[in-house]
Amino acid sequence: MYTKNPEFTKPDGNPKLWRFMSFTKFVNMLHSNTLYFCRSDLLGDPFEGTSTKATIEERKKILEELLPGLELDQLRKEQEKNEHLLFYQLWTKLNFVSCWHKNEYEPYSMWKTYAPNEGIAIQSSWERLIDSVSKSKEEICIGMIEYLDYKKDDNSGNLFKKLLTKRKNFIHESELRAIVTHSPTNYIIQDSNNPPTNIINWEAVPQGIKIPVKLDDLIEKIIIAPKSPSWFRSTVESICGKYGIQKPIENSELDKNP
Repeated sequence: MYTKNPEFTKPDGNPKLWRFMSFTKFVNMLHSNTLYFCRSDLLGDPFEGTSTKATIEERKKILEELLPGLELDQLRKEQEKNEHLLFYQLWTKLNFVSCWHKNEYEPYSMWKTYAPNEGIAIQSSWERLIDSVSKSKEEICIGMIEYLDYKKDDNSGNLFKKLLTKRKNFIHESELRAIVTHSPTNYIIQDSNNPPTNIINWEAVPQGIKIPVKLDDLIEKIIIAPKSPSWFRSTVESICGKYGIQKPIENSELDKNP
């Protein structure tokens, strides 16, 4: 179900949302009636879940003011650095993300990046996305990504703040992000022959999870990738008919002639 969280910024109004995918992933979505959430450390950006340089420097400054004259040997400094990185690496393993593009218009750049050949775009909206996950047992927080200069800007705040900021290099994505967070206790090693421990089996954390959704609420339109052959639209129509999806199927706006 949708869960409000003060760290998640709600977009104004009820904007259009887009999700771009391959035809294979589209079929899998229809077959399973689910939305795939990828583990955040596998999204492809090594900065996922990390603090900006400005935030780290400010934290160091505060520590030095609280503990004047504190001198740490090089070994301890390296240990602290490694512990800091390890913490965020583990945190990103516990969060699962569904990424959406907020735009009033169909974006060419997103086709090129996420569905270049015979792909599909789901056109939805903020309200449709909220309604579609209303029956999910998982708590789902949803909000906009803020794009920062990681050398100058601050992204201090609670841990979610780190998952809701990205470098300005990605500002064209205009991303809205839905996040499911799992507790590390979900993956504690269980052994019936021994007393309970706090040891976590990180290898047991899945690469992604599937969240049941109401596709009829989620989907407003289905858009065919630009320059797709006519047979591909027929195939999409056939698959939608097979799974009882009665939504408009349209060719890309980018295929229109002047």
